[in-house]
Amino acid sequence: MSNQPQIQLPPVNYTAAGETEDLREANLQMAQQIPGYADATLLIADAISKRVEQVLMDYTRDAVVMKYQIDGMWHELPRRDRQSGDAMLASMKCLGGMDPRERRAKQNGTFKVQFMKVKGPCTLTTQGVQTGERAILDLTCNRVKLERLEDLGMREKMRERIRELFSADKGLIIISSMPKGGLTTTWTACLNETDRFMRDFASVQSKSYSDPDVLNVAPNVYDPSKGETFARAFGKLILREPEVLVFPEMNNEETARIAVEQVTDGERLVVTRLHAKSADEALLRMLMLKPSTEKLAKAVHCVINSRLVRRLCETCRQPFQPAPQMLQKLGIPQGRVQVFYKPYQPPPTPPVDDKGNPIPQPICPQCQGLGFIGRTAIFEVLVVNDQIRKALATKPKLDVLRRIVKETGHNTLQEEGILLVCQGVTSLTELQRALTQ
Repeated sequence: MSNQPQIQLPPVNYTAAGETEDLREANLQMAQQIPGYADATLLIADAISKRVEQVLMDYTRDAVVMKYQIDGMWHELPRRDRQSGDAMLASMKCLGGMDPRERRAKQNGTFKVQFMKVKGPCTLTTQGVQTGERAILDLTCNRVKLERLEDLGMREKMRERIRELFSADKGLIIISSMPKGGLTTTWTACLNETDRFMRDFASVQSKSYSDPDVLNVAPNVYDPSKGETFARAFGKLILREPEVLVFPEMNNEETARIAVEQVTDGERLVVTRLHAKSADEALLRMLMLKPSTEKLAKAVHCVINSRLVRRLCETCRQPFQPAPQMLQKLGIPQGRVQVFYKPYQPPPTPPVDDKGNPIPQPICPQCQGLGFIGRTAIFEVLVVNDQIRKALATKPKLDVLRRIVKETGHNTLQEEGILLVCQGVTSLTELQRALTQ
């Protein structure tokens, strides 16, 4: 019998993977019998309580490097020894219906958890690498659902503008952001702002497309592995004469050509998306897919670009008075803003008690000492006018396009972000981090 003290585990309830109740119960019992079950449960409970989105576990010969992803940022944890780390991962693999002995081939498994007020799936992905094995635990159950533009922090006046732009009879609308920068969330939120119950929306997407469907946007799926093509799927769809076409995978010349021609020749509204740092860059990235330059310039209606920034914790954020030079650099009139905010920073010299011992500093219960809690988005909405169309058709260079866009009075991501800094929603350093990605 083990001499180790019994650990009181947090009340995490699992539903293991399996097609039948008997198989799910067998996988759960197998996970519980592995010595690493307690460590796995403690890890999952801690991750849920700290709003962790993903847990990264990199296995080397002697140790396990651990990281938490919270609000899109990675935070290192203390390393684990290899023996306890192996047992913990083996237990989680059993929960996911995976082979705990397989350390090289890629494996995926999903199990459900219930802890505190959180209930939902966790997906474990493992893959052998040169240094050992890499495992990523995706706590889908812990992700905050941001389904509307209001949830993403877009102000009402801009939302009204978006609804107006989407009400157009024809035109190409491009939604863009950085890779892993919230494009799926912005895409879904924008489509949720449209009149999909009054107009016929339909999408064309490959079988490998993994993002969730949007309500009242009828998906038309094709399978490239069976020789099916985008053009053929689109040809079948267009016979039904949808009013609005949704192309979530703008990744080749054929798709770009059809999208543009459906605006200029078919006189339809087309919505698509791609990765770009800014709205003007999104126009050039669309042009790089080689549709007709003349038709693209005529077709494009607007670009909606977004960038995610972390929100300051309102419980522990610290105010400070910005220097006049800083305000001048940011283009803020002196006297307009009295204070900025920054994440909490402990005093440089820790306080001590009567005996000279350091007094432990309390950790903010809301943000767990991170200084930030949750994320919001900054947006730029570029409405394409005749000046921009001319530049796109005749001088499609980023510096030229950027100068002309600026002349139209367009608010950039930086200018929109500075508004959030002035409002105390985020910090200047966080805005700079997000914009330099």
